[in-house]
Amino acid sequence: MSRSLHSSLLLACALAVFAAPAGAGSRCDDLLGMIEDGASNAAVIANLRRGGVDLEIAKCLADNGAPASIVAAAGGLAAYTPVANPMPRVYAAGPPAEVYNPLRAGMTDDNLDFADYLSFLEGEDRTRVAHLNVRDRRWITVLDAAGSPVPDARVDVLDRKRDRVIWRGRSYGDGTTAFYGIEEGASSDLLVQVRGAGAYQSRQWSGEEDLRVQLDRKNARLKRIPVDIALIIDTTGSMGDEIEQIKATLLAVADEVDRLQQAVDLRWGAVLYRDRGDEYVTREIAFTDDVDDFEREIRAVRAAGGGDGPESLNAGLRIAVKDLEWRRNAARVGFLIADAEPHMDYANDPSYSGTSQAALANGVKIHTVAASGLSRRGSLVFRQIAQQTRGKFIFIEYGSLQASASSHGISGGVESNNLDRILFERIEEEVDSYGSLPDGIAGF
Repeated sequence: MSRSLHSSLLLACALAVFAAPAGAGSRCDDLLGMIEDGASNAAVIANLRRGGVDLEIAKCLADNGAPASIVAAAGGLAAYTPVANPMPRVYAAGPPAEVYNPLRAGMTDDNLDFADYLSFLEGEDRTRVAHLNVRDRRWITVLDAAGSPVPDARVDVLDRKRDRVIWRGRSYGDGTTAFYGIEEGASSDLLVQVRGAGAYQSRQWSGEEDLRVQLDRKNARLKRIPVDIALIIDTTGSMGDEIEQIKATLLAVADEVDRLQQAVDLRWGAVLYRDRGDEYVTREIAFTDDVDDFEREIRAVRAAGGGDGPESLNAGLRIAVKDLEWRRNAARVGFLIADAEPHMDYANDPSYSGTSQAALANGVKIHTVAASGLSRRGSLVFRQIAQQTRGKFIFIEYGSLQASASSHGISGGVESNNLDRILFERIEEEVDSYGSLPDGIAGF
């Protein structure tokens, strides 16, 4: 960095933080210097956190054109408007992103507010949507010899009279999976077979209550928790008004998750989807542990095509669940982000219902994120997918929180936060719950 440019940056920081506590301007200059020298976003954010975050530092960074994810990590700018003409800066990686203004979002857990969810289903028009029978939901939890949850245990439920498997699941990080009732014509004489922690156990079961199965071996503890995260993104033209904000949100989340690197073995992947007749129907971004490479892929995403309302969500979801190479023993998390319901009129198209059941069978949790313009039918589909796979239904707020929630048929409890925080906390939740007994489930 030249002496004159360095002096200019010092002056800009001093002006931007004139009301900041002593030391904020100096720290801002240090961070800007790291960016100028080509340090990665993750390295800058790690340095920032070691010294503590501060809104005044965030203001200084924003006014000097720092990348959005770094500004967000510095303190958030929901109520701050940057200076009109920030000093131009040159970065080794190219021009800086626009100032990050976090999207507000609400969230509900339809498994926690299950009675409200069932009431919602009864009142909805369910034409052109899948019919998923979830009323007789039961939890099956797998424990090891020490009484600790066993993640990624395979659970098969057999009808003993017909001698065939009627349900398959795989335990999530908290050792629990869901069983959604006995199929029509099946007996209540069931056999539950569990394989996990290098052990096998079977139990007779009626299916009328929740079940805990304890294995006779202690599960090995992992030094680093493997976490696979897949983004499933609608990239049709109707997403054009939000795609840049959503990309900034996802990049901020990716940088935030970097602070978990001491605890996790993290990989990112994605499936982009549009509709039949567009440039592509689906495009897969394979799992990678190279965060910088993944961020470059996300920055390159553009919205185009579509135009007839519903999109090829069914195809995108199927690719994500069945074709991405998810690791065994990993916490497997998907985020479906879209503003349109799936086509249910395409021939030879896999239904989201079957794919949701496949996700449950493979221990993939899917959180659904409703962007603007999602129809009421789309809300129903998104809530079905999330509830079936133990995910959360998340919606971008327009107007008040309660008005936004009501537009999606939500009458139970809702939480509100910046969208990046909600997404990050879902990932953090997976790490924290891996090997821990679940909350909000009968018997725990």
